[in-house]
Amino acid sequence: MLDSYVEIDLDKIGANARAITQKYSDYKYFIAVLKGDGYGHGMEVANEMYKNGINYFAVSSLEELKAFVRSTRTLRFCACIRFIFRELRRQRGLISPLP
Repeated sequence: MLDSYVEIDLDKIGANARAITQKYSDYKYFIAVLKGDGYGHGMEVANEMYKNGINYFAVSSLEELKAFVRSTRTLRFCACIRFIFRELRRQRGLISPLP
């Protein structure tokens, strides 16, 4: 089995976030999607993007949202309201889980 690794250049991520927020400075919201905790690098990447102008983050599940909220109080999150209500109903046994 081959060893594998991921190399993340936070300076480039920050530069990309800064370039987007500067180019579209008249926009009010900048949303980054951190599905699946960014393959385990979500908070590190989210903090870098936040420092460079990204002001909202979307996640893929309530569990992921809870983990991010526990990690920081400064980041703002958005998610599909329809998804969240469906997930809450599923957790309460009101609907069956998605296949």
